[in-house]
Amino acid sequence: MRESYYQLEPYQGPSSRFTCPSCQKNKQFVRYIHTLTKEPLAPHVGRCNREQKCAYHYTPGQYLAEQKAIFPLRKVSKQAKPVNYPPKAISYIPLSLLQATLQKYDSNHLVTYLHARLGEIKTQQLITRFFIGTSKHWPGATIFWQIDHRGRIRTGKIMLYDPLQGTRVKSPFNHITWIHQALRVTTFHLSQTLFGAHQLRHAPLSKPVALVESEKTAIIATAYWPDFIWLATGSLNGLTLERCAPLQGRKVILFPDQGAYGEWQQAAQMLGKQLGICLRVSPWLEEHASHLALEQGVDLADCLPRSFYPI
Repeated sequence: MRESYYQLEPYQGPSSRFTCPSCQKNKQFVRYIHTLTKEPLAPHVGRCNREQKCAYHYTPGQYLAEQKAIFPLRKVSKQAKPVNYPPKAISYIPLSLLQATLQKYDSNHLVTYLHARLGEIKTQQLITRFFIGTSKHWPGATIFWQIDHRGRIRTGKIMLYDPLQGTRVKSPFNHITWIHQALRVTTFHLSQTLFGAHQLRHAPLSKPVALVESEKTAIIATAYWPDFIWLATGSLNGLTLERCAPLQGRKVILFPDQGAYGEWQQAAQMLGKQLGICLRVSPWLEEHASHLALEQGVDLADCLPRSFYPI
């Protein structure tokens, strides 16, 4: 068995999330499943969604290595030839589907929050810039379209926000899914890109990039600091070589959420070497969170405009 045969189980509703074996929180644990059979590798092999407060992550590689140590393979006279499977083609979303979601903003909870915080004119500019969509999957839901640096629509992430606080709705379950899952497209091969990557297509290399975790943060930060191209990884573990490859040749500064500085610093050093660029990781939020009375795990948007960051 190979580690590459397994992936984290896509969200299919509360029944696809389990109790974390570490922190014992219900509906927070994502199991690794076989890419073909969809069967879980083992009940304890997976990742906890509580990345800041738990951070449990037991990978297929760790499990398979332990099984090999316990049950060593017998030596055979002839080595089996490896089977090279062709890579799956990346799936894309048709433009017509994206265009159909650019409406009904009076019922979009995130847009309601942005109106109250930034005003109608600035909010409309951000809607146009980031192609913010509206979904009926959950009443008031938002679609964050991932459009790559060549203008191809990779996917759409559906999320639900509180219209007053601008926080994600996580009760009674985490309201997040993908557009292809909502449409029940079973043959879709998801290959993510950085949220906002389409801005790179016509932006000069001299314009610096600021990278955050949350899509909402990238949108709000654009309103305050438009001199930067604001992009989002979409998750704590979204700093990957494939997603960050379009950043080559650019000046990049990373703003990790409070509590994630060490992890992003380590990832940035590795990515910087692979891409041949310098990825600067800002410690500002880590240093000022306690001063601003911010809770663990907050991001840059939580302190704007409470304090100005001198980039």
